[in-house]
Amino acid sequence: MKKQSRKRIEDVIQKQLVAFIRQDYPEVQITRIKNESFDIGKNSKQNMIDAVNEKKMGRAEAGRPDLEFQYTRNNLTYILLIELKTINGDLSPAQIEWWAKFKPTQNKQGYVANGLLQAREIFINWYNEINT
Repeated sequence: MKKQSRKRIEDVIQKQLVAFIRQDYPEVQITRIKNESFDIGKNSKQNMIDAVNEKKMGRAEAGRPDLEFQYTRNNLTYILLIELKTINGDLSPAQIEWWAKFKPTQNKQGYVANGLLQAREIFINWYNEINT
């Protein structure tokens, strides 16, 4: 499958996951982490300027997961990071590097999900675990 086609499928999965969580778990805060690279083409000088400005404004480093979920309970905030992939999707080299450095804690967990069903399962298990 072509990279552009996989990206569109991942976008659909992300929209469906966010809609599910907003409907069934409105108390959970959702942040989409924007870290796509700029397309260097005809207007590459402007793209480079935009990329530099985005980095200065805190754009996420390459490889960072797509979504961050936060839920506060008993004055403690729990964080879940999910990288969404298609059913047969693979991590990019930047994502492999990012996940190799990731250190989960009691309050911060992260997962790679292949498809919507796995992403929902990861989220529900995380939510139930912190509410027991």
